[in-house]
Amino acid sequence: MISQPYNQYEPYTDVVYRLTGYGVRHPEDEYYPRFNLHKIETSIHRTLEDAKARMNEIVDNAAINNNFIKWHSFYIAEVPIGVCCFDMYDGQKLWSFTGKGEYVAHKSVSSLEDINGNHEIYWGRQEADCRFKVGDVVEMHCGKYSELGMICCMPIDYEFANKTLPTEKPEKPLTHHLDYSDDMYQVVSIDSDYIDYVDVINCFPPETLPLDESLVRKLKEKSAALN
Repeated sequence: MISQPYNQYEPYTDVVYRLTGYGVRHPEDEYYPRFNLHKIETSIHRTLEDAKARMNEIVDNAAINNNFIKWHSFYIAEVPIGVCCFDMYDGQKLWSFTGKGEYVAHKSVSSLEDINGNHEIYWGRQEADCRFKVGDVVEMHCGKYSELGMICCMPIDYEFANKTLPTEKPEKPLTHHLDYSDDMYQVVSIDSDYIDYVDVINCFPPETLPLDESLVRKLKEKSAALN
């Protein structure tokens, strides 16, 4: 993790942890490059450990029951009490996990304004903190569906972010700076003629369905054409 030279965000301390789980119903009827997702779990927990315990319970039960749902992904958000967090991505911190409960990414920059109306500064993400690298095939979580893609550019790193910010902490809070929305991979997909910016927490390993090598070749061709 990057040590931040300074920040301007005053974190909330009265928080709970929201677990959200997505799955594929009848995976035998779904195929790459795009398949449907369904929100199947939403629960609130007092601690991060409690939320993880609930996730692990779901994963263990799925392995035993082997029912018609295949779990795809889980998110845990740190949510302040009394603050509007309408979207599942709203929170001070956010963690993503595979459908097997394996850690994928941690978003430590808040998507919320603090009590003073300030947004947290994004100081970049080092390559060592990224699960994927350029050329990796991923599943992009897009809410109601997931789509196959290929990483073509890494998130902004500290060296770049540092050049955009003052060396010393300003007397007044910055209003224009990198924030949570800049923590993105650049990804190509088969059916798009554009490069998409995809949040690091929304990229998952391509392990939900059988992956045909012909799709990987198409992604490589698209990546070469757009870069």
